[in-house]
Amino acid sequence: MLCLVCFSPSHAGAQVMEDACATEDPAILRLFDATAFLVNLSFQQVVKNGDGKTYSLEPMGTYTNSPNGPLDPISTYYGAPQAPGGRTGVLIADDSVLTVAHQVPFAYTFFVYIFGLRAEMVGGICQYPDLAHIPQENVYFASSGADGQYNGIVLNTHSDTLPGDFVVITLDRPVIGRLPLPVRKDGYASPLARFAGVSFSQRLIPSKGDFAIQHIDESSPDGVAIANTSMMPGASGAPIYNLDEGLVETLVAAENSCVYFYQEPNGLYLPEQNCPGNFNAVNGPVTVISSLPGFHDVDRILHDTFEQ
Repeated sequence: MLCLVCFSPSHAGAQVMEDACATEDPAILRLFDATAFLVNLSFQQVVKNGDGKTYSLEPMGTYTNSPNGPLDPISTYYGAPQAPGGRTGVLIADDSVLTVAHQVPFAYTFFVYIFGLRAEMVGGICQYPDLAHIPQENVYFASSGADGQYNGIVLNTHSDTLPGDFVVITLDRPVIGRLPLPVRKDGYASPLARFAGVSFSQRLIPSKGDFAIQHIDESSPDGVAIANTSMMPGASGAPIYNLDEGLVETLVAAENSCVYFYQEPNGLYLPEQNCPGNFNAVNGPVTVISSLPGFHDVDRILHDTFEQ
């Protein structure tokens, strides 16, 4: 599928979300490649095709509605593929994904973890992935035993007392062809550090990016306060990445968007940017997981992976 809208501005003349084709920054492209779409099996199925080598997402809709009503067809990404549910996660070790928990216990096996759902430049043309033929090497499941029950690392920070909302998922096999991202273990980001984020905002497929996130209050126990994002439903679990230090600072656990839906005289809606918008702490610092029982397992994985 050609990415015909990759660089088309909205009616307001602002690009509300960025495809991977819009950048050549290797750090941001690595962030795209390490970001996974978590397919919620309560709303959607991941079906293996007859060729035995690819999967299909079913059902799929199209992005034609805002939260308030039908979008104007001139909107950026109008008619692009949309999934009925899901969230975002990031690869932090060869077989481990970090996302937000939102619940205890976490429904590990109720999700399928898919990488590679981003736009790519092919022969100088920006193209979207074929959602009816997803390579099996990009499709992963939660690690489970013969009884079908999850048997991987259990590390979940969702509680009423501990700041942060994180969960680590052990996959059924190591992820091939993708580099995991390290997470912050201690200290805080520099106020001058460049941030970026990638998510499946508004459950749009493929993933979209925010390449110039602004940030303040890096040391807040409630999480890094960020602005200049287009995060919408489906962004939960999206990594907030420090481009200068090369690590994940936090994950999105609450919406914080500078994209708004404005009603036009014709009664239809257009998404428009008003950035940077308000600063909001989207989640606790990732370092909060180090205070949990059992953290030593994840700590070992992360240090072995990134401290060569």
